[in-house]
Amino acid sequence: MKKSIINTVILILLLTNCTMTNKQSSSQNLDKFGGCKDKHFELENNGFFRTTFHNGQWWLVTPENNAFLSFGLNHFHSDLWRKDYNKTHWEDEFGGEVYSLEWEEGFYNLAQDIVKATGANTMAYHNEERILLERKPLLPYIKQYLPLKISFHMRATAEDYVDVFAPEFKQICDKAAQEQVAPFVNDTMIIGFAMTDIPVLTEGWAKFVTRYGFDIPTWARVLRNLPASSPGKQHYVRTMKDQYVSIKEFNVVYGTDFSSWIELKEVENWRPLTDFENNNEVTDNNRFNKLCIKKYYETASASFRAVDKNHLFLGDKLNANVDITDLEIMVDAAKDYVDVILYQFFGKDDYQKEFQNIIATVSNLPMINGDGGFG
Repeated sequence: MKKSIINTVILILLLTNCTMTNKQSSSQNLDKFGGCKDKHFELENNGFFRTTFHNGQWWLVTPENNAFLSFGLNHFHSDLWRKDYNKTHWEDEFGGEVYSLEWEEGFYNLAQDIVKATGANTMAYHNEERILLERKPLLPYIKQYLPLKISFHMRATAEDYVDVFAPEFKQICDKAAQEQVAPFVNDTMIIGFAMTDIPVLTEGWAKFVTRYGFDIPTWARVLRNLPASSPGKQHYVRTMKDQYVSIKEFNVVYGTDFSSWIELKEVENWRPLTDFENNNEVTDNNRFNKLCIKKYYETASASFRAVDKNHLFLGDKLNANVDITDLEIMVDAAKDYVDVILYQFFGKDDYQKEFQNIIATVSNLPMINGDGGFG
């Protein structure tokens, strides 16, 4: 394993002294948060989960200053237990109609049983489930902070990619932080707050989703088509002016006939789609996308920190199942604003290593695979 992974990755270590051979040894070796007492850090105790870099290794640390190896379960969504094909089964199992008190208690107890059976110590990303979170948390968990709903799974549209350079975006972030973060600032069971799930942020990612028949834009594609009065459009034109000697050179690349940069700024909806075969356009868009992602993170993280200085800020769950160039763009844009790089990756060990090394090299931050599988 390359040094960069050894120095950076949180999750793929075996805490030998905390291997649970039976319930007695697990209770002796683990603190109430699931941290390993045999790997204790002499840190100033702030009472919340955090990270520390010790002897060349990043560690996730519990509020009791013990090393924490997060093994989490995803996707406890109650609506999955009420589909046409299984609704009757679970009503019988839980002893009541869907979302009755009996049904909800049955769902909660089932979640507890699965947690115990798997030995999980974390309720990971994708568990924003009212039935689980409106009572004492089952386990340490990741909570969501969603200024924007631009998840790939939500099939985000141009309207969802708001102008991150506009003052209104700060208002959106402030409101989300007050509503979604502020009520939980003293919850010691929260590992950290994460934003949206694998948002489409780069041209390579946008091109990939077209294979599935989805047309999901990027910020570059959206903001370049806005009116001249929008800050995002103004930033786009300035970025292009820095890239091209003249509007004529820009016209050659884009097959346009603008007479000046002013005309480009004033025209709306001039290029709603990206020509993915035009490498110059893809490069231009990603150069601007990176500026947008940085502004997105800068504003969202500032609003988060204004109300919560206790918890880790994890940013978006970035999609690592993309081209290396796209991954580098996203990680480099996020790294100055997050405590941990949260990512999603499905793949075999050697392939995981390649991408983990990229994340480590670009960010020099700890990382968590927030959604993945083994195979």
